[in-house]
Amino acid sequence: MSPPLSAGAPNPGGLLAACVGASGPVASLLNAAGSVGTFAMMCLICADVVGRYVFNSPIAGVTEIIQMSIVAIVFLQLPDTSRAGRITRADSLLNSLRISRPSVARGIDFVAAICGVTLMGILAYGVIPSAINDYRQARFIGTTGIFTFPEWPTKAIVGLGAVLAGLQMLLQAAQAVFAPASEIPGDAVL
Repeated sequence: MSPPLSAGAPNPGGLLAACVGASGPVASLLNAAGSVGTFAMMCLICADVVGRYVFNSPIAGVTEIIQMSIVAIVFLQLPDTSRAGRITRADSLLNSLRISRPSVARGIDFVAAICGVTLMGILAYGVIPSAINDYRQARFIGTTGIFTFPEWPTKAIVGLGAVLAGLQMLLQAAQAVFAPASEIPGDAVL
């Protein structure tokens, strides 16, 4: 449980609840964009198969588009996955601790969230400058004259997804410390 707050002190739980509430629509919007991207990728693959086997004319660049799109889609959906507490993990021990020793479980939640924040920060630190460099140097993937696809949009999406997922994990770390136990669903914390 969090320590009681004095009457004049700001309520970090209220600010935390507002931040968590505000982050939801952004994460959901990116998740929806990732779902649309998945559908578009599926349609492109089907069109390529039909073109290849029915008309003996495959669509140029499908491999490159799919290769870059899969990475972008994962990072578009990562913030919402983190927000919803759906990142894959083994939590049978943690669920037992939530019942028998909730403060230990909150500590583990906090450490896991901070590890996630650190990992997302390292990823963003590495990929965002690379995206800017690729944009400035006009780097492309593919075969010149047949099909080329710029590299920077995918790297920018990875950077955006890493930053937003890191922010979601930071909110989860704050929830583990400040939120009342009744406001932390067992499967919605990292």
